[in-house]
Amino acid sequence: MAQLFAGLSAIRRTSVIVASALALQACGDGADPGGNGEITAPSATTCLPRNSTLAAVKSDEVLRASNFTVYIDRSQSMAGFNRGATQELRPMGDLLALIGERASDYENAEFYAFGKEIKEIPASQLASFGGTAPFDCQSCDNQESRLDNVLKAATTAGKDTVSLIITDLWLDNRSLTSSPQIALGQPLRQALQDGMSIGVIGILAPFNGAVYDVPGVGTYRGAKELPLFVLAIGPEEDISNFQINLKQSGSSSFSSDRMNYSLFSKEPNNPVIPAQLRAIGAGASRNLISEDQALRGVEQYLLQLGVADAQSGRLGKTIQLNNTLREGLVWWGGLAEFTNAWQLRADADLEACGADTWTEIGGIRGLWELRPDGEQATFSFGPEIQGQLLPGNVYYLETHVGSSPLAVPNKANQWMRDWSLDAENARQLVDTQEPAFKTLNLSELTTILENELSRATGASRKAASFGFLLRVER
Repeated sequence: MAQLFAGLSAIRRTSVIVASALALQACGDGADPGGNGEITAPSATTCLPRNSTLAAVKSDEVLRASNFTVYIDRSQSMAGFNRGATQELRPMGDLLALIGERASDYENAEFYAFGKEIKEIPASQLASFGGTAPFDCQSCDNQESRLDNVLKAATTAGKDTVSLIITDLWLDNRSLTSSPQIALGQPLRQALQDGMSIGVIGILAPFNGAVYDVPGVGTYRGAKELPLFVLAIGPEEDISNFQINLKQSGSSSFSSDRMNYSLFSKEPNNPVIPAQLRAIGAGASRNLISEDQALRGVEQYLLQLGVADAQSGRLGKTIQLNNTLREGLVWWGGLAEFTNAWQLRADADLEACGADTWTEIGGIRGLWELRPDGEQATFSFGPEIQGQLLPGNVYYLETHVGSSPLAVPNKANQWMRDWSLDAENARQLVDTQEPAFKTLNLSELTTILENELSRATGASRKAASFGFLLRVER
């Protein structure tokens, strides 16, 4: 430790060294993300500030479910999906086959069919819902589908359960016993506040049958395609994996031109990336500043303020946010960015790494810019940072970029609004005889989900984070 600071008293320049703690997750294989062969993967002995949020991130602490529950809407109109299935497009049958395979990954698997009531079905009967008989049956509770009852069951099952609800999401008055804001909003709000995620998978499916309760029309039999949905509630990891399984299944039913996906998650898993800062101009470079094992797992950079000021030296990074976030994640909104800094004590014992090893300096803002479309964010700093960080010291910085507040309506869910049938345009859609029909009041459910996510996440949510060490030389 003494060697780290000895050189500082012998020189009169001020430099900044930045070392990413983001390797905590991304560089677990010991690779050097910057390519200079000097940085190794951090270990349990890496010394970071006690109240660093990134220091608390552990990649092996991803929540996964142990219970798997499936609910199948058995309303009579659901038979149209199987009656309309073709040799190439059989979404219900393919869904059930994949669900049957996934069930074996969990300690417990249960299957239910729901109409007005929720009734358990044996696993041996699951495949039969790929035909019409379970929906066209007599006196089998197929006249209405009480989605509110199913949501209550799914959202109170606990964080160790992932629930899949297969339904047409047709939200008419018979589907709910109270307003959508109460019947749907309350259980969805509770799920998000409890840390569960909600995935909406929409599949444009071939259809041959009756669509009941179309506003101003009644029963409509001209639909050739109708959206089929999987509403997934539980740990984000399980939901995302299921959606990936559908994409990678090879089924034409789940191709990109037929399937859409939105993920509502209060705290997205692992939005943590390596720093891998790029040096621009002179006076900024990646440079090993400490051989101490307590810092060896962190990327390290040098910013010489005098040179950088004269020759436009900077350190920066541009992030394509769609590459760091899970597919379908609903996060976009106004820019929220924050960088926090800690100073390393000159006489600190890094091996002991006590509570007083690092002193929190406070926040630095204005280091991020977000492109208006929300697709790209740029982090950058240069000599101007010396107004907040004093020369001759070593610092640890961690920085976050995200959204605040969540935009409502959110562009990630435009597909849901495009697929929505509202009461005032139902007659027009029927009269035009469009082969692809839409889902009643889907836009209302979309707004409820967005509002509840915004309420659950509060002021801001992170889209990407990374950390670094910092020393200033003149």
